[in-house]
Amino acid sequence: TICINDANATATIKNAIKDVSYEATFNNAKLPALTGTGSDLVFNIPTSTLTKGSYIVTFTATVKACGPVALDSTATIIINDNKSSKDLLVKGSDICVNDVNGTATIISAIEGVSYQASINGQQLPEILTGSGADLTFTIPVAKINMGANTVSFVATIAGCTPVDLTNKATINRNDNTTSKDLSVRGSTVCANDPNATATILSAKDGITYQAFLGSKAVSDKLVANGSDLVLSILTSQLASGPNVITFQATVAGCAPVDLDSNAIVLVLGERYAISGSSLRCFYTTGEYSISPVPGISSYKWTVPAGAKITSDSTGNKITVAFGETSGKITVTPIGSIGACDGISSELPVSVEPPYNDTLTILGKEMVCVKSGDILQVDTIGVKGVDYIVWTMSNGIQINDTINKLSVFRKFDVSYIQTGMQTVTAKPHIRCSDSFGVPDTLNVKVLAYPIANAGEYPEVENDLTTPVNLNGTGSSINGIAPNDSLTYKWYSNDKEVQIINQETLNSASFVPVKEETIVYLRVTNRNMCPASDSAKIKVVLSIQIPNIFTPNGDGVHDRWEIKNLHRLYPNCTVEVFNKWGNYIYKSNGYSEPWDGTRNGEDLPVATYYYVVDYKDGSKPKPGSVTIIR
Repeated sequence: TICINDANATATIKNAIKDVSYEATFNNAKLPALTGTGSDLVFNIPTSTLTKGSYIVTFTATVKACGPVALDSTATIIINDNKSSKDLLVKGSDICVNDVNGTATIISAIEGVSYQASINGQQLPEILTGSGADLTFTIPVAKINMGANTVSFVATIAGCTPVDLTNKATINRNDNTTSKDLSVRGSTVCANDPNATATILSAKDGITYQAFLGSKAVSDKLVANGSDLVLSILTSQLASGPNVITFQATVAGCAPVDLDSNAIVLVLGERYAISGSSLRCFYTTGEYSISPVPGISSYKWTVPAGAKITSDSTGNKITVAFGETSGKITVTPIGSIGACDGISSELPVSVEPPYNDTLTILGKEMVCVKSGDILQVDTIGVKGVDYIVWTMSNGIQINDTINKLSVFRKFDVSYIQTGMQTVTAKPHIRCSDSFGVPDTLNVKVLAYPIANAGEYPEVENDLTTPVNLNGTGSSINGIAPNDSLTYKWYSNDKEVQIINQETLNSASFVPVKEETIVYLRVTNRNMCPASDSAKIKVVLSIQIPNIFTPNGDGVHDRWEIKNLHRLYPNCTVEVFNKWGNYIYKSNGYSEPWDGTRNGEDLPVATYYYVVDYKDGSKPKPGSVTIIR
């Protein structure tokens, strides 16, 4: 192990065998061979160009007539840097005169380096090894002088000479008793003076002082510089008459200590605060007064611009008529009252316009039960209102309050009862401390009606017969007699055409299929909808006419057999004359017979038919008469 400034290092083969030739390789370079003598064989290795770190040396041995062989063992050269600790930061502690120990700390001491401390030039026996963390030396107080003590440090690393750290720590050993016998003085003030003072004479340099009234601190903490230290105390913290002020001194590393001496701060005169409102409306009148000051018979008052004193202006009570300007009312006793001569009291008064209009509540006037709304007041033009008193009837439930800290808060409400519900907002006028004209919102809460689309038995229908819709729509308890119900029938099937659909019992439709769903919607004043549905099923019937009139007038010109082709698309229809001759035959019946044969009109007569449904049932015979 060597130091970074050393020119050479060594690598040694212990008890090298006699007459064997050895070579060393270091940093990828071979060193000149040496021959063993039976004792240690030392290779000198130049290191002046190398940096801090660890380096490996390998060896080979060669015996005559044999090839070289590598030694199993290797050597390690360690190059250390004794300067790496020079600029480390250090710190010392503040201790009090009776403490047992002080400390001096090396910040982030380097791992593996040994450190030793000296205080005031005297070396300490303790040697500590760094681990990369802060390294603290504990120094007994017997070695620490009063005042500032300098701690220096030496760092030592293997292979290198010790090096002194550049930075030094300071341990301050302080005495918290040196201020105990200092002299102090108080002051005399008028009750209306903003501040009083308490002074510590020749306060000790660097020591922090604070004034107390009983257990309460009445001044800021100030650090002395060796001269008189003046501590400022708010007069409002003091009582009329003498006040005993105590002091506390604090020095670094020591507990606070009370000074032996106390100061007296004398507050003269009664406190003559002005009584009266600090808030007025435009063009209003108010009274202001102070408690009579002993020995004083005359007072000087001042009022804000635009205001007038309408009473005796020299007494301890006045009446003031305000205009539109804010300002201060002041009063000064005229006479001799010692330290308080010429001291004025003042009261700032804010003058603002009153709110004389009526609030307007914003909200719905008609809602459905269980529905919600946001209630608030119209804020346009509203000034001078500092809060609003809201009242709501029991049928209104407040879900949430929006902008809770604002004068103009909003309410998220639900209407949970039917009937008329009431909301009232009453403004409080700040400058007059009174309530203005309230606004009331009457909300009609409607109940949901009952819709019943009815029940319909399954009946035969040839899709030409109308189905009458017989629903019921009614109110429930809570709807006033003058509430109005409206009705509407509808179907989602676009082929279904409902006539009189806005009537309850007069609506009807012609089915277009075997099953139709219809809906009845009932509303209360076009609000609060209720709906019901009904499924209407019809059995499609086959009705075979026994007469038709193919005369071209557009009425019964063909032998229409309703629903035959729809229900039995594979049926056959055969028509015979009275002699049993085929007149007409059809597979399926998509095109009804028009009373012709081979395009020729058949004569008026009765003809006979056979309809075979092709569903396994017995064919149906019958007769049909042509009339022209």
